[in-house]
Amino acid sequence: MALPEQPVERGLPTPSIAVVICTWTADRLDLLRAAVGESLAQLGRCDELVVVIDHNEVLRAQLAREWHGTRARVVGSEGPRGLSGARNTGVGATKADVLVFLDDDALPSAGWLGTLREAFEDATVAAVGGGVVPRWSAERPTWFPDEFGWVVGCDYTGLAPDGAEIRNPIGANMAVRRDVLPLGIPSAPSWAATPPVRWAVRRPSSASGSVGTGRRAASSGSPPPGCTTTCLPNAPGCATSCAGVGTKASPSGS
Repeated sequence: MALPEQPVERGLPTPSIAVVICTWTADRLDLLRAAVGESLAQLGRCDELVVVIDHNEVLRAQLAREWHGTRARVVGSEGPRGLSGARNTGVGATKADVLVFLDDDALPSAGWLGTLREAFEDATVAAVGGGVVPRWSAERPTWFPDEFGWVVGCDYTGLAPDGAEIRNPIGANMAVRRDVLPLGIPSAPSWAATPPVRWAVRRPSSASGSVGTGRRAASSGSPPPGCTTTCLPNAPGCATSCAGVGTKASPSGS
């Protein structure tokens, strides 16, 4: 059933954004570098980017040296081992108005941060779930339907349409206002038990507070080249977790 449209309340200052990327292993370093590079290219003047290393001091030191002098700040997780502790460390290490969580094997598409920023100019929006589209590194298995996109952490048939209110975003590409985090963040044990984290929050006022999708700016064609690969276990092909904004592209091998 279609939800009634909520009024857009403009007039908020343009929000600053903190991109938080968490990682724990050097095995996906090339993918992480691509995610960080594209994120850096899209940062605004008052934005931040923090890379949280989950209890891997060798990797933390390596990346701190590599990105020294750039706007990518590398910190070690101060929480318990796992995604929950790492993401909470990223929250504590930044000050921006909006927190954007991006997986370390996800490549943002052009206009990603700009579209998220525009969404948060609506005062009623508390959190946004961005689109996550697959790019197959080999021929797509014929048995793999669109409804199974969630298996590889991507969009799937049945998601709410662009701009609609949603219950929870996909964890690879999601954003939330800092001031609503205390209202909706799960406890660390439950968060760590079911990665990737998927949650949504509302503002306390009954007159405002919606969770909208971030796939508002339509991008056409196939996902951007160079998207990262998440392999399907025991399957004759791999799918890409490619975070961005835009309509879902056909996950073909082209």
